[in-house]
Amino acid sequence: MAITESNRKSSGRGAAVCFHIFKKTNAGLTPANPDYNADFNEKVEILHGASMDIRRWDKIAQAHGQKYGVREIILSPGEQLTKDQALRAAEIALDVHSAEGHSWALVEHTKSRANGSKIPHYHLLVEERNLWTGKILDSKSRNQLSQLTSRLMEYEFGLEPQPGKYDNWVINRLREQGRDQAADDISH
Repeated sequence: MAITESNRKSSGRGAAVCFHIFKKTNAGLTPANPDYNADFNEKVEILHGASMDIRRWDKIAQAHGQKYGVREIILSPGEQLTKDQALRAAEIALDVHSAEGHSWALVEHTKSRANGSKIPHYHLLVEERNLWTGKILDSKSRNQLSQLTSRLMEYEFGLEPQPGKYDNWVINRLREQGRDQAADDISH
């Protein structure tokens, strides 16, 4: 499972993030239509949260002078996930990124991929600063944490593992956490 991650700027970018995540759709359009855009999605479905959440997180970040207000984690599985698996994938990512207690939204996007498939990908959006505790998400080791998230999802859902640059780090982290069976299975 491929996972990419990026921070979204809070300096008034909440509306732009919402447009990108919630509104860019080709619903009802064909490629022959002049309004059709290949970068847009054919289908957008909110699985958890709402666009108002992202705008609120953006405003809170601005009020606190933060550079970032929303963390975006893109989950792009090579195989179709059920809705329950997609929500479980979000829970795994939240746990790995120590985002317990942070508000979040999960949005499913469906569009044609480069290989012609229409397997959905998911945008997990997490408030960068927890409104109630003031805790800000850690940005250290984001690449390693993204790969740990990928390996755990592949392991839990029985998906084909996609070897990555940080597999040794992932295996060591799993062993530190007492997850030896997962570490053994991933290392093979």
